[in-house]
Amino acid sequence: MAINELDLGRYKLGWSDGDEFVFRPEKGINHDVVDQMSRYKNEPDWMRAFRLRSLRLFERKPMADWFAVNMPDIDFQDIYYYIKPTAGGVVDEWDELPDRIKATYEKLGIPEAERKYLAGVTSQYDCLRGSTLVWTTKGMRAIKEIEAGDQVFALDETSKQIVVSDVVGGGYAGDKEIYELRAGSRVIGASGNHPFLVLQDSGVARWVAFDDLRVGDEVAVPLSLPVEMPELVHVGVTSGGMAAAAKGTDFTAHTSEMLGYVRIESIERLGVEPTYDIEVAGHHNFVAEGFVVHNSEVVYHKNRDDLAKKGILFCDMDTALREYPELVQKYLGTIIPPGDNKFAALNSSVWSGGSFIYVPPGVNCEMPLQAYFRINSESAGQFERTLIIADEGSQVHYIEGCSAPVYTKDALHSAVVEIVVKPSARVTYTTIQNWSPNVYNLVTKRARVEAEGHMEWIDGNIGSKLTMKYPSVYLVGPKATGEVLSVAYAGPGQHQDAGAKMVHAAPETTSKIVSKSISKDGGITTYRGLVRVEDGAYGCKSHVQCDALILDEESTSRTFPYMEVGNEDAQIGHEATVSKVADEQLFYLTSRGLTQEQAMGLIVNGFIEPVTRTLPMEYAVEWSRLIELQMEGSVG
Repeated sequence: MAINELDLGRYKLGWSDGDEFVFRPEKGINHDVVDQMSRYKNEPDWMRAFRLRSLRLFERKPMADWFAVNMPDIDFQDIYYYIKPTAGGVVDEWDELPDRIKATYEKLGIPEAERKYLAGVTSQYDCLRGSTLVWTTKGMRAIKEIEAGDQVFALDETSKQIVVSDVVGGGYAGDKEIYELRAGSRVIGASGNHPFLVLQDSGVARWVAFDDLRVGDEVAVPLSLPVEMPELVHVGVTSGGMAAAAKGTDFTAHTSEMLGYVRIESIERLGVEPTYDIEVAGHHNFVAEGFVVHNSEVVYHKNRDDLAKKGILFCDMDTALREYPELVQKYLGTIIPPGDNKFAALNSSVWSGGSFIYVPPGVNCEMPLQAYFRINSESAGQFERTLIIADEGSQVHYIEGCSAPVYTKDALHSAVVEIVVKPSARVTYTTIQNWSPNVYNLVTKRARVEAEGHMEWIDGNIGSKLTMKYPSVYLVGPKATGEVLSVAYAGPGQHQDAGAKMVHAAPETTSKIVSKSISKDGGITTYRGLVRVEDGAYGCKSHVQCDALILDEESTSRTFPYMEVGNEDAQIGHEATVSKVADEQLFYLTSRGLTQEQAMGLIVNGFIEPVTRTLPMEYAVEWSRLIELQMEGSVG
């Protein structure tokens, strides 16, 4: 999408994709909902206990006064706390996404920068026709009849063996267009996004969506099973008809006595049919109609090659819990404990998704790592959990974007971000949030910085009904540094209550807060910040700059700075300005040929330039354009 095509006005259309979910519990939050979620996700006992303990804290903690005042109509029992999409996939390049997924992101207005450097977009859309026969330990059964607790055959991609795996969930996934794939005696019908394991000319076996399959491609099939199943012999569990080697590959390196590949002979469109999907524990694939197909978990689960070579771990949190449980258990809840506040307790009890990053000692992750989150269901809550660990002397820049289409009911976004900055490490966390105006955005973000480490938050907030977010930096090691740069934009009916917290708990630590806010058409912006210097933390320095720009008589700007200084040699500075666009500025620019709206946009972009210049170039361009689009019609 070209920059001049980005249209925030699309939100006014109120578009939304259909609700396509393989699992959605009842509305509301209670012990059974949380327990069911954890069991469905097949989590370890310690995580289930963590969730249930957090739920008890959430139930006991009262609603803080400022939350109650700003969101009096929120009903915690009228929210879906876990909605499992029909499939998932992490891809490495924008071009790898199927066309219908690209269309969704076009509607969302994902910036061009996030497509060019895409490192982890999750697509959630695939399933099989209801009559599909899945190979189970009790014979062939239609996929629509399979339930949690059943056992199916799955491929262990490491050993290339067919194994028995448990089904952890499944169900109806909506009526969808179905395509039929035929390879020898095998026939299967699937939606365009359902992944099949394909052996490519490059010699790599990878999961490929149906939309991207072509006649002549070689797809994985089982050749034998770990137990005798006479019922399945007649449907092709045999080495006969196995495809020849892919061009330029060592075929035997990708096969075994249990795994082979057959060539696709035809692909035809059938029409719209009811579809279903299941989720399989462990290997997240299963055998259906004689093909190895993926289930509703991560499709392309792999780090980019350049990250893997450096030992960098970058995946979603659910994958991290499965594959790196020791790291997750060691750090989860140590920076933001569940009892920190009511919404941290809520997230800790129902979290799902989010990003996990671990950077080894001394490693510099040169390319920004990126993720994109969205709410796509009415009355839904989004509760991603992000955990970043930058080991000693390492560097990483993480960028996230967030959005939501408009629904008739409010949605809740309550995320938790924990960052561990080891000695001499550097972390930059950039957020560009473009929520629709019916989202409550309540986020807890905190970093712990050890000796000579550096933490930088770059925070951009557009949209939402209410945002309450104060990224925090705890400077716990000598000469640690922290910085928060933020921009908040409030339009009609919006309240942006944002700021930062800096806690100096070690000597010779330094912090800086720069907050820029813009309000128009009755919007409200609030800066709420804290700088604390602990007793014994000598030689500390902190500077706070809080600037507000009000564009009309109806809008409001508020400032609530808090300074708690426990050491007399601390150097603390605070400056705040509240201003309007001067008539002289507008007159000068319009006399040079600019329209009033262009002149206003230029002034506003100059106002936020201290934050914009810290972004990668592509993001800076997109951010400026987002602001300009919000400014349309702001004059007069």
